[in-house]
Amino acid sequence: MKLFSKNRSLLVDMLLSLTGFCLVLFIMAHLFMDASILLGPDAFNEMALLLEKFYFAQVGTPLVIVGLLTHITVALLKQRHKLDSFSQAFRHIHYPETALWLVQLFSGLLLIFFALLHVAVIVLARVTEINIISTSVRIADIKFQIFYHILMTLTMIHLACGVYRLYAKWIGHGRRRFVPVVVLIFVLYWGVSTMALQRYIAYAPELKKLHDYIHRYKDDRENKALREKILNISHEQNITLNKTLLKKIKIQDETILHSLILDQ
Repeated sequence: MKLFSKNRSLLVDMLLSLTGFCLVLFIMAHLFMDASILLGPDAFNEMALLLEKFYFAQVGTPLVIVGLLTHITVALLKQRHKLDSFSQAFRHIHYPETALWLVQLFSGLLLIFFALLHVAVIVLARVTEINIISTSVRIADIKFQIFYHILMTLTMIHLACGVYRLYAKWIGHGRRRFVPVVVLIFVLYWGVSTMALQRYIAYAPELKKLHDYIHRYKDDRENKALREKILNISHEQNITLNKTLLKKIKIQDETILHSLILDQ
């Protein structure tokens, strides 16, 4: 019985570590791709098209959801036994390992809400319709701006704690020297991600106008002044209007597409 319990505990640890490690790789890649906005709106759109072309978005999203739900479930089941000594943990919070566990625990509990809500928003927005205009329309809402800042900060804290604990559990050698490496990596990632989010926020007002103008133009295609506004914003914001982009924001009429991309 003890052997079975020990093997089961080892399998749980391995599953938790494996899903956690895979999610770390995904999130770092995800943030790297989000940072493409620093090169401009067209770079973001090209990145989204690349993900769709090679089916990373279509196949990757369900895999990430399964991995995330598995990680959350296993983590909660594992931590359930540790919560019995929760009050004792606070009495020993001056120990670095205990403090780290508490930070990881609380950031993880908060991330259950924030991460699942983020996944729900992306799924509802349809991963194959991701584009800079639709993203900017969403980020133009101050509630989403606050939400993404909190999500990003919690994610970096939880990942930094998780990576260190993974290293300490499965490698252990030189773990104290590994701490500054982890901190440096995730501070840099947090900094670049913050810069990228601020760039999205900066683009949001004008690209929200662009979205609204295009949809107004759909019902008033003879309005030359409106068309001029659309072309001016696209030029000023360095965003190329093309059929693929316009179809993603549900502009299907070929004559409208032709009119808008004329002279681009």
